[in-house]
Amino acid sequence: KLEGTSITGEMFSELSLNQAMDQDSKGVEKSIGAPKLEMLSLRSSLVTDAGIAAILQIVGKNLKFLNLSHTGVSGKSFSEIKLESTLLEELDVSCCYCLKVKGLTKILEKFGGKLRILNLMDKRIEEKIVKEMCFRYCPKYVQVKLQN
Repeated sequence: KLEGTSITGEMFSELSLNQAMDQDSKGVEKSIGAPKLEMLSLRSSLVTDAGIAAILQIVGKNLKFLNLSHTGVSGKSFSEIKLESTLLEELDVSCCYCLKVKGLTKILEKFGGKLRILNLMDKRIEEKIVKEMCFRYCPKYVQVKLQN
């Protein structure tokens, strides 16, 4: 748990909070204030969908790499993120078993603009649907890592 911890700074470009957060992410998103953050990994953390959305509202604009693998992300709260555009090039949502077509659509609507790599390894969304979504929301889309 990151209680009382503040992660701030102009020079941060990479931050890994793998397994560091629990479901009670209230306040944690306010502790992350790194405007130049380009790489964020929340792999295997138990942070809620709303917590992830709150964190991305703060640091999402400059992110180029985001790892949400093995989290409970569903994408439901992503429509609440108020960002004009993002720089995200690589997104890892492998083993996110709460993520369905509707949630992935919300994520790609918000973060697909410059996305080049989408990792859905072990995901159970049909490849045809994923490719159609990438074609629609990811104009720079290059590669989907998908394994059923």
